[in-house]
Amino acid sequence: KGTLIIPNSVKNIGNYAFNRCSKITSILIDNSVETIGKYAFSYCTAATTLTLSNQIETINAYSFFHLENLESLTIPNSVTKIQKDLQKLKHMPFQIAVKLKLLA
Repeated sequence: KGTLIIPNSVKNIGNYAFNRCSKITSILIDNSVETIGKYAFSYCTAATTLTLSNQIETINAYSFFHLENLESLTIPNSVTKIQKDLQKLKHMPFQIAVKLKLLA
């Protein structure tokens, strides 16, 4: 178990990149990341903290699906597109920092 740090050299996190990595307890996404792919962190069930880059523009469908131990999530001002999976996070508090275009 441990922390996953996405370094500054990464611009996009691909679809399913860390899907079902059940040993990740903390996720830190550095400031170079602009896009998070579909299901990128879904089922990372041990994750309790998630820190998003201030450069992220797009969060694709179900990126954070079934992060059942996640304690909170703040969507940064840089996000302009987010797909429909936030309703799946009803078990925890989260904040959206800006108006977003919700995509079907």
